[in-house]
Amino acid sequence: MGYLKDAIKSNSFTPNKQAKEKVDYWEACPRCESKNVHKMGFLFVLLVGIGMFGISIWLLIIPPVGILGMIIGLVLMVVSPFTAKQLQCKDCKKTWKPKKLA
Repeated sequence: MGYLKDAIKSNSFTPNKQAKEKVDYWEACPRCESKNVHKMGFLFVLLVGIGMFGISIWLLIIPPVGILGMIIGLVLMVVSPFTAKQLQCKDCKKTWKPKKLA
């Protein structure tokens, strides 16, 4: 138990090895140079596509709106694997792929 207390006090405790080996792809926004940036992953875009498709099924009572929504939802679901590891600025909403850090 002494190791845990010492590690917490020295702020050097890592619960597993994967936390050390994880590469972080973070950089400031290229447009506004803000540091208020978050990752947008494949799962986010996939869920937006599924949600759009699901809502559009109910909107088929207005056929042009429902069909257009379903098409956009399907496109988002197909494109989602290619959007992995993108960053988005919370201030200016710019989305970009980060340069890999050495």
